[in-house]
Amino acid sequence: MKEWEGMIEKEFTVVTYADMRIKDEKKEYCLKLNTDGKDSAKCPPMFLVDDSDTIPNDSNAFLQHIRNILTNNK
Repeated sequence: MKEWEGMIEKEFTVVTYADMRIKDEKKEYCLKLNTDGKDSAKCPPMFLVDDSDTIPNDSNAFLQHIRNILTNNK
């Protein structure tokens, strides 16, 4: 709903958005980690995968990546 737009994201450290792009006439689904100005996706630099703002649409793999970073940086 428009009334909540931009209000919920401020409570979280990582906000991802699902996106679909057409590449070689095929649909490619991905997760956006940082905003391109059209949404409020955000992710700390330490959690970026290969310094990319988009990753394949696999939330479980991304969460495992975050867990590995958090457990190895202690």
